[in-house]
Formats: sequence, C-alpha cells, structure tokens
Amino acid sequence: MPFDSSRTNSVHPRYSILILLNLVQHNLAADPVIPANYPFFTTVISDEQATCGASLITTSYLLTACHCLLVDPNGDFKYPHVLQKPEKIRVEAGNESKRPAGLKSDGKMTKVHPKCEGNATSVVYNYGVIEIVNPFPTEPGYIEVVVDFFDQKELITHAIMNHENLTCFALDFEITMGQHAFWDLGTLLRDDMILEMGDWCMNILKDFKLNFDPNIQVCATRTSPIEDCNKTNTGGPLICGFEFSLFIGLWSGRHHPYCGKVVPPVFSRLDIAFDWIREAIPPDPVTSTIITDVTTTQTTSTVRSSTQGPTDPTLTTSHSMPTHSKGTITADTDPYDPHNSCSSVPLNFLPAVFISSLLAVVTS
Repeated sequence: MPFDSSRTNSVHPRYSILILLNLVQHNLAADPVIPANYPFFTTVISDEQATCGASLITTSYLLTACHCLLVDPNGDFKYPHVLQKPEKIRVEAGNESKRPAGLKSDGKMTKVHPKCEGNATSVVYNYGVIEIVNPFPTEPGYIEVVVDFFDQKELITHAIMNHENLTCFALDFEITMGQHAFWDLGTLLRDDMILEMGDWCMNILKDFKLNFDPNIQVCATRTSPIEDCNKTNTGGPLICGFEFSLFIGLWSGRHHPYCGKVVPPVFSRLDIAFDWIREAIPPDPVTSTIITDVTTTQTTSTVRSSTQGPTDPTLTTSHSMPTHSKGTITADTDPYDPHNSCSSVPLNFLPAVFISSLLAVVTS
C-alpha cells in the first residue's frame, strides 16, 4: 500500500500486535463482497492508518462510530473525549475492489456524541460524524448517499421492537499485513447475523458480567461463531428491513468488551440518536467544492439536563478546521446556551480515504 513508514508510528503497538495475532481468525468468519454493492460505504483513514468505515449521509457528511474518531480508542473513554485532529482524517469513497482505488477527501470537522463511553463492561452512544472539505460527487453504483436516512427513525424503532427472525449480515474488512505498517484493511467482507430481542441480549451478556441496555443497544447472533477478542472494530452500521434499507445501529465494543466466541455482537441504536445526528448533520449542506478562507472562530457548548432512555442530550465533543491550509483548528460544539469556549491550534492538511464495515439486515 502507498503509505510511508511513518504510519507505523501512528499505531498503538499493543493494539497492532493483538490484531496481527488474530488475522487468520478474523478473516474466517465472513465472505468477500463487492464494494460497488455498497456505494455509500467509505473508508476512514486516521493518521495514515485505515481504521474504520463510514456511511455517506450527505455528500459532505458521514456517520461513523465514536471510537473511530478518538486518538486512542483502546482504553476506557468518556467525555471530554480526545479526538483525532480533522486534518489527520481522510475518507476514501468509490472503491471498485481493494483500496486505494477511489476518490479521496480530507476531514474538515469531527464530532462525537457527548455520552459516548467505553469501559470494561460496556460501550454506549457510539456515534460520530465527519465533515469533509470537498463533497463527494455522486454516481449511481459508484458513490451514493444513504437513501432517505432522516426518514428512518420510526421505522427503525418499529423494526427493533417488533422484529421476528430478522436476518442480518455485517460488512467488515479483511485484516491484512501492511507493507509499511503493522496491519491494514483489505477486502470488504460480509458477516451473516440474526437480530435478537433485547431481553435475551441483556440476560446472556449479564452472564459474562457485561452491561446491556435495550433502550440504547441491540445485539445479534453470528452464523459463524468464530470471533475472538482484540479484533479491530471498524464501526460499521447494522442495516435491517425491507431491501436492507434500515440503519439499525453501529457496531460497538468489538475489540472489547463485547467479544469472545459466544458473546453476541452489540450495536448502538441509531433511532435514539436521531436528534443529535440532525444537529450534527445539516439538512441542506453546502455541496460546492470552492475553498474559501476561514478565520479562527470561537464556539460554545451546552449541556442539557440528562434524561433516561431514548432521549439524550445534544452536546457534542468536536474538532473543526478551516478549509484553507493556513487556517486554524477549533473545537466546535452544538450551538445551544454558551457554556465554555475552546481554543484553536495550527493545522495542516493530508489527502486520502477508503471503505469500511457495515451490517445489513433483511427480514427472513
């Protein structure tokens, strides 16, 4: 792969070695698929390392997992999150087979849900958003946005609460030995699963001393049970319903703690995060590729009162950056009541991108 040796310095050694030890097992559990069948799915490259997948919600904004945007996703994490700088994020779309083969765009802003948290017993609210500098041009079968994403909330909830024998498949990546790095993401893979009821998930995970909340999570069972811990978690979406049209959740805790040969995969429900996603992704984003100068800005954040269940606050941890190579990076948060301000730091740009992991589900 055309990445230089500096890439090895960006990977946490402990994480890389564990991944290499599991290359064979990781690849046995799924079957190769054609990336062109999932033209909305892209690859996230963080600090020169292909790490995750992301779904094009608009031509300028992508939905990915919170942990994919953290500087170190391997240990415990919670608010305030330490996010990767936007200029170190790149997205690649339109891969025809293996990457790099598609179009690339630099990151402009990254944002994660304020309640995103991971520890030894759970990973919750695992939602993240990437804004890119140059919008991707759409082309049927090559690069497409998710169809009618913002109309799915009620349908997703109905599918979760009323499903019966809902069959699923997860799109994942083959983990390969990198030419200039510890590891890399290779061929897109499909991992077949079946969505399970919340009570069943909660009871079986309790046996493993793991927390599960059906109000904010779903789980599934794999038809191929080979799944050890310490696998890379590419954060792909779980897609369910008629013609694989419903984005049910985002893969969470695969590296830890929701891992092991008899532990069901767990996903953060998307329906309970729609208010936050709508705030993070404008309904009418600017699609022009014209780059303009952006000056340093001061932004604010607000914490709304926390509530239980599906309603969640819209405060976010985020980083934004100007679209000019000699601008600044600012920490940006949702525009509610002023709470605190964030300082800016110098920035640089990098190009690139790729395709990621996802979970599709159909009614059997």
